[in-house]
Amino acid sequence: MKYLLLASALVLVGCESEAIDDSVVTEESVVYQSVIDDDPEMDPWMELGFGSEGALDSDVMTIDQMLLYAIEDELRAKAEYEMIMATYDVINPFSNIARSEQKHIDLLVPLLAQYDVDYDEADILNHLIEINSLLEAYQVGVIAEIANIAMYDEFLTYDLPDDLVYAFTALRDASYSHLAAFEKGVAKYS
Repeated sequence: MKYLLLASALVLVGCESEAIDDSVVTEESVVYQSVIDDDPEMDPWMELGFGSEGALDSDVMTIDQMLLYAIEDELRAKAEYEMIMATYDVINPFSNIARSEQKHIDLLVPLLAQYDVDYDEADILNHLIEINSLLEAYQVGVIAEIANIAMYDEFLTYDLPDDLVYAFTALRDASYSHLAAFEKGVAKYS
């Protein structure tokens, strides 16, 4: 969370962050972050040690920890978007993004096996948050993708093997389009 607040503050004062592309952290994203700061129940990443929040709250990470945070974040996102589709009887953009999240998972699973990292896929359902409206679903999607991008940017500051650099870069870059889709949804339903 400290990373998101720093990025938001940098955008507000007009500075550039090396870790998050200015085009990703929009004025709307800063507004969503301030809403969440004012309403802690809206913050789905307050669980330290899980997914992107765990990664962004860590001072130093091992490759095993990075892979675990990554799979937790991707599995949680897919489950969350599937839950939103079922709850609100909505298809796009959530179905496309959920399929993309599955591709992200498919990219990570062989790496988890290669680096001998265990994870509990069933536990992910314990980390979903309650979404109270379709607008809130889009807002949470924006925040989730900003955190996901920041997580991968943080991983890429480490000296990593080429396979992880490739994977983390591809996963981060895919989140840019997810973020844009969710921001369009917020604009539409606001």
